[in-house]
Amino acid sequence: MAYMKDSTGRRLDGFAAVGRSEADSLYRLKGADSRKQKYQARLANRYTTPANILCIGDSFTEGTGATVLARRWLNLVQTQLRARYQPAGVTGAALCYIPAFPGAGGTITDWPVTRTGNITKVTWGGLGLHLASFNADGTGVLTFTFTGTSAKLLYPKGTFGKMSVVVDGGAATVIDQFSGTVGGGFAYNITGLSAGAHTVVVTRDATSVAGRTIAIEGLVVWNGDEAAGVRVIEAAHHGTAINQYSDSFNLNFWPGSIAALGTLAAIVIGLGYNDATAADSVATMKTNMQALITKLRSAPTNFAGTIFVVYWPLRTGTDATKWTQWGTALEEIEAADANVKLIRIRGAIPDEGTGYTDASNLGLYESTNHFNDAGNVFTSDIFVSELTF
Repeated sequence: MAYMKDSTGRRLDGFAAVGRSEADSLYRLKGADSRKQKYQARLANRYTTPANILCIGDSFTEGTGATVLARRWLNLVQTQLRARYQPAGVTGAALCYIPAFPGAGGTITDWPVTRTGNITKVTWGGLGLHLASFNADGTGVLTFTFTGTSAKLLYPKGTFGKMSVVVDGGAATVIDQFSGTVGGGFAYNITGLSAGAHTVVVTRDATSVAGRTIAIEGLVVWNGDEAAGVRVIEAAHHGTAINQYSDSFNLNFWPGSIAALGTLAAIVIGLGYNDATAADSVATMKTNMQALITKLRSAPTNFAGTIFVVYWPLRTGTDATKWTQWGTALEEIEAADANVKLIRIRGAIPDEGTGYTDASNLGLYESTNHFNDAGNVFTSDIFVSELTF
C-alpha cells in the first residue's frame, strides 16, 4: 500500500504525527483498539479457559436502582456476551458471585442469600469490600442458594473462630479461620455437584475459641463453565470509594480475594462518585485510582491485561466542575497506560439533571439517583459495544 509522504519521508495521513506505529494505525482502522488487544486475546481463549470479567465499583455497579438482579447492567452484559461468544454446550452460572452481605440500596430483593441471627456487614475485605461478620453468640445462619455444578466459598483469615459449612443438608465441614497473619480470598471448594439447585449453609462452629467471630466474603458459582465460557463477576458495593482500596488494613484482604478468582480476561473499574462527593480533591482521586491499578498489576493478582475505567454521568449531589475535572483525570490515566481503556458513559447517557424526574434525563434514573431498569439496559448496551468485536 502506497502513502503520500512529505520531503522527509513522513506520511501525510496523520498517523506518524500522533506517534502511532503503522501496524497500530491499521489495527484501529479495522475497527479494533490496541488498548483492548489483551482482553480480546483472553476472550479468544474462552473455549479452554473461562473469560472472567471482574467489575469493581460502587452502587452503580452493584445495581442500586434496578428492580431485580437480571436487570443490572453487568448481568445484562453477561447475557449479551454469552449470546455472542459462549461455547456450545456451556450453560454458565446466572450469578457468578453471590456476596454474603450485599447492599444495592435496598432496591434489589432477589439476592440468593439469606441471613438470620446476629450477622452484620463490615467493609474492609472481600470482593467489593464487604463481608458478613458473625457475632460470637453463635446465632448467625447464612444460607446461599444457587443453581450450578461447583462453588467456592471465600473467607478471610485472622483472629477468627471456626465456621461450620453444610452443603445440601449433608455432613458439616469445620474450617478454622484463625491465622497469625491476616489475609483474604481463602477458599473452601465445593465440587462434584450434580447440575441443579443447591444450598450452602454457614454457621459459627461451637468449638470456636470463646469471643471469636467468623467472617464470610461470598460464594463463587459455576454451572458447567469451570473450564470455558464468559463470566461477569461483581466486586462492588453501595458507598464504596476509591480511597478504601488504598487503606493499609483493607490491603491485607481484597487483593487475595481477586487472586482467588483465577485468570481474568478484563477488569472494569467504575468508581469515583463517593470520592467526588467527599472531601477528596480530583488530584487525590487520580492518585488513588492509579494506586489501585498499580496494585491490580502486582502480587498477588498480577493482572497484566486490559483495565477499563468508567466515566459515569453527573448525578444530583455531585459538583459539576469537579466531575468534569474527574473525566479529564480519567483521560490522563488512559493516556499514561497502553492497557487502560476509558469507557465514557457520560455523554452517551444524559446527566441526571435536577433530579430523577427531570425530563432531560430521558427517564433513565429512579428515586435514589441511580439508573432504573431502562438506564441499566442503556448502560449495558454501551458496555457491550466496547466488549465485542
